[in-house]
Amino acid sequence: MKKILLSIASILAFGAISAQVAKTPLIEHFTSASCPPCVAQNVAMKAILDNMDANNLDYVKVAHQGNYSFDPMENNFPTGSSVRFQHYSGTGVPHSALNGTSGYPSTIVTASTMAAVAAQTTPYQVAVTQNWISATSVDVTVVVSNTTPAAVSTANKIFISMVEETVSFPSAPGSNGESVFHWVLREMYDATSGAGNATAGSALGTIAANSNQTFTFNVTPPSYIADLNQVSFAAYIQSATSNDMEQAGKSIRGGVPGLLDLATATSSTVGAGYCNYSFDPVISFTNNSPGIPVTNVIVEYDINGGTPVQETYNGNLTQGQSTAIAFPNTNLAPGSSTINYNVVSVNGANAYSGGSVAMAPETFSKINATTSTTPIIE
Repeated sequence: MKKILLSIASILAFGAISAQVAKTPLIEHFTSASCPPCVAQNVAMKAILDNMDANNLDYVKVAHQGNYSFDPMENNFPTGSSVRFQHYSGTGVPHSALNGTSGYPSTIVTASTMAAVAAQTTPYQVAVTQNWISATSVDVTVVVSNTTPAAVSTANKIFISMVEETVSFPSAPGSNGESVFHWVLREMYDATSGAGNATAGSALGTIAANSNQTFTFNVTPPSYIADLNQVSFAAYIQSATSNDMEQAGKSIRGGVPGLLDLATATSSTVGAGYCNYSFDPVISFTNNSPGIPVTNVIVEYDINGGTPVQETYNGNLTQGQSTAIAFPNTNLAPGSSTINYNVVSVNGANAYSGGSVAMAPETFSKINATTSTTPIIE
């Protein structure tokens, strides 16, 4: 009888183990648009991940853009990167964490370490889906399943992040020369309520045998998203005690209905000659969207990162029609002036493909207005 009971126990144990699934590697990468050493690490990591894509291997990546001198993406959502950075006791960028183990990217995220994580098994499965209701509303569903015939509680934290898979700038926004960024963290959400800025994650309870916990919520994407079609959601579950990442999953980007197809260009004019400081900012705006008229556009510019000046267009631009949005005349400062342009909103939202509306900054140089005495030597 004892042998029979032992055999039954062994069969049940084997069944529990065999029902486990492969872990999906989660990379949390800490970088910055103004960090010179980050460039080589970013290039090397992208090559590793591109190779995984080519071989149809799953992974989840969340890039935390840090405040190393200056980074506009970090300015959009600063708490997300800083809280996760502190969680891993980071001291500087570049820095990475692979399924809870952190260190320098070139040693933490390699082809072999990724393969080692992917070879591990877990009783947890994470499935993430997104369903765009409109360009300003998206439903998110996260299902955390227990694939084994025994209750599990190892993972007790769930984190949900909105990422923008590719963010492209017309020119490098920071000082290290990078203009294209991947899997950029944009916001973190509470799994139960959908509230933003949920950097601490949410509680994940015990999941019964062969059962699941489902989280659903609706969010409005932040106004600073460059391209809504690049948005996806990453969910990852972690043990708050051991720091081990048990499982991760991500949604498939795209599917935003009614997304506008727009184009912009600058046609600003400056006073002729180095001593004429007159400046007339103008943004040319074109609606390429079939069947969707543009009735309201808010655009802005700033000089050397100063206070933005906004101008609003109200009208009715159908497909193929353009308008020139002019700002009041102003004067440039002596020396060099960099003009930054931005589309704030169209039809009351950021419901457009960001790549088509990005405008490169312009730089103008004028002679200093203050005269200086030139020494005369006889």
